[in-house]
Amino acid sequence: MLVYSQDLEAENFRIIITYDRALSGKIIDLTFGEEYVNFRMESATGYSAEIRNKFEVLLLDIRDKCCKNQYFQSEQARRINEFIYETYDVMPEFLWPNIPSYAAFRKKQGGKWFAVIGSVPRRKVDPISLSGEDVEVINVKVDKDQIDVQRILNTDGMLKSERKIRAVINNAKCYQKVREAFGSFCNYLWAYTDGKTIVYDGHAQGRVPVSNGLSDRISKDLKKRGFKYIGTVTIYSHLQACGMVNDHDEECPCFHQINASHPCIHLPPDQEAQLMTLRSMPQEETEG
Repeated sequence: MLVYSQDLEAENFRIIITYDRALSGKIIDLTFGEEYVNFRMESATGYSAEIRNKFEVLLLDIRDKCCKNQYFQSEQARRINEFIYETYDVMPEFLWPNIPSYAAFRKKQGGKWFAVIGSVPRRKVDPISLSGEDVEVINVKVDKDQIDVQRILNTDGMLKSERKIRAVINNAKCYQKVREAFGSFCNYLWAYTDGKTIVYDGHAQGRVPVSNGLSDRISKDLKKRGFKYIGTVTIYSHLQACGMVNDHDEECPCFHQINASHPCIHLPPDQEAQLMTLRSMPQEETEG
């Protein structure tokens, strides 16, 4: 396929560039109407060397303006290379002079490699093959969490904070460890109250804190077990939600339902923080 042609008027030559899976070209001597081949000799000097130089400059110009670097032979390796660049903004690095076909991909932070692509004889990966050709193989360090993070980030309606998504994945692993140690996460939590629902003095009358000593102790223990984003306010809200702490108003039906479902214990306030008075809230927010 013809890509480009250019006349060298002073020399009465025409450069013709074609493409057939690779750029190539020739020079036509317009005076004689035949191909000029002297410039192809690496030892060309004088006039032929000058023509050769113009030909090479033109080829390089077309390459830089019209072509992408093809670091690898196979289409699959090129797709992987493109994916890595678009996802992580990382280019292949050819670090080993004695094996120039091998390229490493390294993290921008820390410089550790996470993938290597290189050519090997086909018989090394396919012992029964009679082909003498080389094939490209890839060695990848798979970070399953990173795969999950990217999948979640690309899901509509999900968190867009990579740090918080990683915390969710981390907490799920820690949750499994707690379950293995105590039989269930439920057993772990209820052990703090000996299986009883706590009704703190004053809470049913609207003096409800956002956290207390119990939530502080559970939060600190969970953090020691590796959990993240597990602050005392979050824990106290969970204790309310699962019925370990009954902070419903005495007039709310849920107050009596929760007390009837578990043994109850009445305790004085426990290092309560940031009291918020439910009585001052709109009525629809206090029911239940």
